Amino acid sequence: MTTATQQRRRVRLPRANLLPGPARSRRGRVVAWVLVLGLVGFLLGGLVTAVATTRYLSRAAVQVTPLPGNAFADRSGATLAPLTTEAQLPTSDAVLEKVASGSASASVEGLRSRVSGSVREGTEVIVVGARGASESQARTLADKVAAALLAVRADRAATVLSERAAELTAQVGEAEADLTTAMAQGRDSAEVHVLSRRLANLGRELSAVSAQVPNPGAVVEVTTARDPSSVRRTVLGAVLGAALGALVGLWVGRGGARARGPRLRRRHW
Repeated sequence: MTTATQQRRRVRLPRANLLPGPARSRRGRVVAWVLVLGLVGFLLGGLVTAVATTRYLSRAAVQVTPLPGNAFADRSGATLAPLTTEAQLPTSDAVLEKVASGSASASVEGLRSRVSGSVREGTEVIVVGARGASESQARTLADKVAAALLAVRADRAATVLSERAAELTAQVGEAEADLTTAMAQGRDSAEVHVLSRRLANLGRELSAVSAQVPNPGAVVEVTTARDPSSVRRTVLGAVLGAALGALVGLWVGRGGARARGPRLRRRHW
């Protein structure tokens, strides 16, 4: 064997020991694929989820007033329980039927899933929440539900006041008849005086009830923002997209590395 041939072999043998270098390179490519496709998955997952599931939440703050015929009828006692009952009105059939009657495509149950009601702590404010696919849709629904809530409170009060007026009218008629009979029979002046005062009191109460205009309250503020649940879904979509992208990157990177492995070994030998 010649000296030149021995030298060539001595040069080639160390090259076979360089295999750990390409192995490290392959691992680097795998990591690169995982990072790149993971980032792409994160961005695409968040974007697709945001576009597909974004919802808006509009909140209408309704300042309610004590009103006959309603749970919150006066301030004489504790108002927390009555206000909690009032906060159930936005999702009640009475309110949602009024809202649904103005739309051919809306249903009470469909609206109920998009509407909520709560009491703003320490106040006499009912917060009506309404969700929609757009800001205008959420705002429109919140406005309609708040208006229907006030209308229902006013209707209930009007019914109670009408019934009370009818009762007082009947009592006034009876008092007038009693007074007329007492005067015709020449009864004692003290008795006539008592009957006269009763008639006058009933008349004043009837006038007050008849003149009373129900004031159910008013909408004092409406705000609209992205629904917090949409933000959570977007984050979840981004995370799932990143995980899927990383798995695809791992599969692509390892597949490419396996395909290049035999070529590298043949090249070294």
